[in-house]
Amino acid sequence: MRSLLALLLVAGALPLGVRAARADSWCATPVWAHEWGVHVYAADGAPLDPSAGLPSWFHTAERPAAPAVTPVRNLPADTGVRRLPVVHFYAADAGAVPIGVEVGFHAGPASAWFPAVDRLRPASEAPQLVWDRLELTQAPTATPHPTDEAWIGAARALPARWVNRGAESDRFLFYEAGTAEPMPLALRRGDGWRPDRRALVLENRGAHPVHDLVLTHAERGETYVFAVPAVPAGGEVRFVLDALRVPDRRAATHERLHAALTDPAAGRAPRHLPGDCVMGRNPAVPFEHAEGHRLYPSEVELLLGIWGARFFEQPGTTVVWREDAAALDAAMPLSIYTDMFHHVLLRRAGLALWEHVKLP
Repeated sequence: MRSLLALLLVAGALPLGVRAARADSWCATPVWAHEWGVHVYAADGAPLDPSAGLPSWFHTAERPAAPAVTPVRNLPADTGVRRLPVVHFYAADAGAVPIGVEVGFHAGPASAWFPAVDRLRPASEAPQLVWDRLELTQAPTATPHPTDEAWIGAARALPARWVNRGAESDRFLFYEAGTAEPMPLALRRGDGWRPDRRALVLENRGAHPVHDLVLTHAERGETYVFAVPAVPAGGEVRFVLDALRVPDRRAATHERLHAALTDPAAGRAPRHLPGDCVMGRNPAVPFEHAEGHRLYPSEVELLLGIWGARFFEQPGTTVVWREDAAALDAAMPLSIYTDMFHHVLLRRAGLALWEHVKLP
């Protein structure tokens, strides 16, 4: 099951009146798009329950279309499991910002989304989910659904723009899919393995590197942690599990992943610098490639608040890693459209969870 939580930050937009006054000289201002989520692999074949519940008002089948809108891609051009995916939008000004989003899932059908899509396509077609036009505003244009889900309350607490489509408003865009993507990792015994000296080899049999990998093992009140910055495609890493006992599991796991995912420049409001001018924007051309994976602290804290216990506090053996951006693009292609007054800077921080791993 693939899960994603994507956060989009919109900053520096100009009010419409200012745009008209500067029609000969404006620069397209940036939209920061942060996407994160979790792809779960189970080693024992058990059903993959989510770490957080989904409310009944999320969409799981096509519903009547909202009133017709002009797709963002058709706006005038500038003439000068995976589970729990959410998108937050942030903006510095009071103006509404139009955003179009298309997402596909390479190895399975979309299973839930919010708000309602303009088009839902079968798993054999791409993209599967299409939002032609979402409006980002400082205040909701419709009353948000009541909810008892703690993660939704936490997501709504972020200082994000409201995402509006028809009669639905919330502080996020959500999508997920049930997929059958192959497990890229394999664990086997290494040379000199003994019951008291468990030498292991972790192989990456996938087509892409894996990053920020953390393996935890808990037994008889003791915890062992192996961490490595990356394992290349076709590569392997060797370690002796019994030599990796840790006294502080949180420092070795939660804090390590928090540091790996957090933007070191976070805490400062995004700014559009005078030298960052982008011109000639065509809304029909989407933004599709990530510039990195770093998120803001509040986003990482939300992710770890939802998934941290399942990542690092289960008995037995669990492996967590960050997927390569190229792997995300291949498994879950994402296209984001906006108007000529903005351009998108995309970051994707997809994590993978392999739980209930059997030690060889």
